[in-house]
Amino acid sequence: MRRPSPPRLMLLTSALVGVCALCVVATSRAQEPGDVPLNLLGVPTGEEAAPVNPAIKATLTPASVKPGDVATLHVVIDIPAGYYVYSTDPAFGGRTEIEVSKIVGLKPAEAGFQPDKLPQVVFEPELKQQVEKHTGRVTWSRRYRVEESFAGPAVQVGGKITFQMCGNGTCRLFPNSGFPTDFTASTSVVQAAPEVTARTFVQQGRAKLATGQPGHVDLRIALSPTDAKPGEIVTLSIEATVAEGFHTYSMFEGDILGAKATSVFDLASTGLKPLAAMLDLAPRNLP
Repeated sequence: MRRPSPPRLMLLTSALVGVCALCVVATSRAQEPGDVPLNLLGVPTGEEAAPVNPAIKATLTPASVKPGDVATLHVVIDIPAGYYVYSTDPAFGGRTEIEVSKIVGLKPAEAGFQPDKLPQVVFEPELKQQVEKHTGRVTWSRRYRVEESFAGPAVQVGGKITFQMCGNGTCRLFPNSGFPTDFTASTSVVQAAPEVTARTFVQQGRAKLATGQPGHVDLRIALSPTDAKPGEIVTLSIEATVAEGFHTYSMFEGDILGAKATSVFDLASTGLKPLAAMLDLAPRNLP
């Protein structure tokens, strides 16, 4: 068998050295937050060519509130399978942080955000410490109280959540240039109707005869109670005091020989509707 000549061996060796140099150059740069992991040749791997992103949502509940009510802000991260985010544990520098930068019509009702489930506690040899991890879906919540004096149509909370999402041997920092994490949540405010007090009246005086002259009956006409509110029942009362030596006829007898039964007519009212027919009203003192 014929052996390869030395020049050809030298060319092959040089080519291998060039490939290795390319490997060193491609792997020497530190990965920046949000970068796509590279293989040894500096080319994005097929699995990570399109970065896997979480889903973020923020809501304020309930759907409507009144001044003085409590509204709860929920910040939700849906974490893809095979990945995790760190908890908000202040002892860990890579923790998740929720920053509230805008509040309209609200004031905090508690100190901070609480997760809806406990994180998994593990020891990380690379970090030489215990860390807390969340997988799947995690919701952080914080309660706020609607200001008593707030008169706007809606309350609002806005801010940003900062976190690392790790998995498949990589960690990515959020937000990054391709994935902002700002959030805004609002809920409508139902303003309480102002308390209305109906001003009822009391009127009294001497009844007049058909001729216009003062008669012999003193009348006191009143609506009670005097401080009724919308929806409450008020009662109309007509009190007659007949002078000594005179009398009136009841409402329940017909006109007899010129005697005319007492009647109430031409009633006009504002803001009221009758609950009983006039004939159902019985006198306090029977004739």
